[in-house]
Amino acid sequence: MIYVRSYALGESVAEEMDYPFYKATATDKQELLDQWASSSGGWIIATGALGTGIDIPGVVYIIYLGRPYGLTSFM
Repeated sequence: MIYVRSYALGESVAEEMDYPFYKATATDKQELLDQWASSSGGWIIATGALGTGIDIPGVVYIIYLGRPYGLTSFM
């Protein structure tokens, strides 16, 4: 997972890496999660909308591009 703080950065990174971008205003959130979860070894770019309480098996790496919103987001 790669977390970003802005939609502009998220869209740019997702386009460059060719990975899905999960954000609060996405109309196809479940489809994005399903696409990501079914891929092997892929990344998902996300804002804090995909955050606290997420428990998806197989998540090994989490990268923050920039500073997290707060300690809860980071943990």
